[in-house]
Amino acid sequence: MSTYKADRTRQYIYIALLCAQGVIIGLLERMIPFPFAFAPGAKLGLANLITIISLFTMSIPDSFILMCLRLLLPTWRHAFNIPLQRRWCRLVLVWHAAHQTIR
Repeated sequence: MSTYKADRTRQYIYIALLCAQGVIIGLLERMIPFPFAFAPGAKLGLANLITIISLFTMSIPDSFILMCLRLLLPTWRHAFNIPLQRRWCRLVLVWHAAHQTIR
């Protein structure tokens, strides 16, 4: 029983580390000036690399937890500058794309 708790705790720590990396990459990405005028507000999506890493290294439910945390933490940090509906739509689209590639 204690081995299970230790493994699960290690998994939660891994999720927290990936989430922190994703949030930091997302914040750094916002500081990069975007030179193209035809798509204002567009981002490169570098923080999505963390999601891809999680899909290859963790189970689908754990990756889903990571995506939820990674998408919601910056929302609370920036006082809802980006609408929550767009973040949830992105979450559902990434999850659907990941689910389709696994089949």
